[in-house]
Amino acid sequence: MILHSVQMGEGSPIVLLHGLFGSVRNFGAVQKALADPAVLERFSRLGIEITTASPDEFQKILRADWDAAGQIVKASGARIE
Repeated sequence: MILHSVQMGEGSPIVLLHGLFGSVRNFGAVQKALADPAVLERFSRLGIEITTASPDEFQKILRADWDAAGQIVKASGARIE
C-alpha cells in the first residue's frame, strides 16, 4: 500500500484520507472545524479520539487495520458476488 501525503501550514498536523472523507480542497474547512473545542467535545462524547501521526505512522496504522479486517472477513467466509 502506498500513501501519498501533503504537508502544509504550521501547528498541530491533521490527517485526512483523501478520496474517503473528501477532497484536498476542504483541508482548511476540516482543520478549522477540528480546532473548535465544541467539535472536539462532541467527538469525545461519541468515543472518537482525534490524534495525529506522521505519514509513516499512519501507514502502519492503516496496514494493521487492513490486516485485522482481512482476517475477520476471511474467518466469516464472506464473499464478493
